[in-house]
Amino acid sequence: MKYYELLNYGKELLERGGIETGEYDARELLIFASKKPLEELLMIYREDAPEEIASLYKKYLDQRSRRYPLQYIMGYSYFYGYRFLVDEAVLVPRPETEEVVHEALKMTENVESVKALDLCTGSGCMGITFYLERKSAGLKTHLTLADISKDALGIAENNAINLACPDMKDPDKKIEDILIKESDIFSNIDETYDIIISNPPYIKSGDINGLMPEVREYEPRLALDGTPDNSDGLTFYRKIINEAGRFLNENGKICFEIGHDEGEAVRRLLVDNSFTDIKVMKDINGRDRIVTAVFNGE
Repeated sequence: MKYYELLNYGKELLERGGIETGEYDARELLIFASKKPLEELLMIYREDAPEEIASLYKKYLDQRSRRYPLQYIMGYSYFYGYRFLVDEAVLVPRPETEEVVHEALKMTENVESVKALDLCTGSGCMGITFYLERKSAGLKTHLTLADISKDALGIAENNAINLACPDMKDPDKKIEDILIKESDIFSNIDETYDIIISNPPYIKSGDINGLMPEVREYEPRLALDGTPDNSDGLTFYRKIINEAGRFLNENGKICFEIGHDEGEAVRRLLVDNSFTDIKVMKDINGRDRIVTAVFNGE
């Protein structure tokens, strides 16, 4: 088959399977299977594709047609312009989460040195992006990436090495200014921070079955609701907010991603735990998605 015939075949197959992004996914998978950038593919559009490329492409299409996430097939996902490794141990980074990082950066802009904790870090996309963006602005960040999942932390550590210190040759060398910690929320945290950022499990347990097949069947349940008892989606906000004061420096800040219907409940939790300057902000789709606050207790 010619390259354009493969692409048309992939687009039709995925769209028949109910995948709304079928054309985009078919193109990305052809780029991935052929290891050729789009510009080069366009130049050879009407040439015959080698059989090994066609076979590999069809294998990827079969996976995607069964609603296996595109990012897991390719093994990476772009976030804030950075390429993060992902697999079934971590959530696929979402564009809405980029907005959370943007707010965290605004909260610490022009602060020369910041200690930051990314709780429930998953792939590390939030914390590492925060670190990289501040570094590009000439600002110092001491970052801790924490998660209960060893597999997720393995992905986060690889992303930290690849993105924050790509020239590091010794695999046993400590990543400069980035600490990886296995921790159930604060169970293994023994420092204080200027800012805590977190995208904790916030899906209501009863809503899991209604999620898209890509999410429901393949993304880690541990990162979606975290526990079958997370009936209102607030379990991890309660845990974090109730304890956060002990791990924040004076005027320490917190920046959450939240479910679209959880803004008021999270705001009340923050008020009850001595946080002030609480802001509930909407994402690009007009839904509540970000909560920021400042700790004003002792």
